[in-house]
Amino acid sequence: MATRNSLITRRRLALNAMAAGVTAVLALGSVTAATAAPTLSHQVMTAHSTPMAGKPSPKKSVTLTVVPLSVKSGGTVTVSGKTKGFKAGMKVLLQHRDKSKKWTTLHSSGKLSKNGSYKFTAKLNAKGTEQLRVEVGKTISKSVVVTLR
Repeated sequence: MATRNSLITRRRLALNAMAAGVTAVLALGSVTAATAAPTLSHQVMTAHSTPMAGKPSPKKSVTLTVVPLSVKSGGTVTVSGKTKGFKAGMKVLLQHRDKSKKWTTLHSSGKLSKNGSYKFTAKLNAKGTEQLRVEVGKTISKSVVVTLR
């Protein structure tokens, strides 16, 4: 029994010694940072405000959902989606591909919410199919085809 207690005591002493060493290193690092030149202090603050090392900075993206995908001519569809990398309040423009294959902006639009989502309605008058997409800033979503009957 004495050997087991002494083994436990040695382990505790070793852990306490390691903890004291880590505390000393941290304290030494704090003293060094506090006494360093102002430019070093600024570099440390900047490092905390940048993205974590090894991870790319977030890219901007836009998704698009249109419901329903088939509607009577003159009917209304709900346009919604999510974005990443944009500020709240930015305008979301609805575009369609016209007969000359050019993308033109429609009169329906929405604004981004605080969480980066958007939702608005659009009235579609043509017959046949409409290819729709949204644009936020200079970022464009993938297109969605809606059938108008």
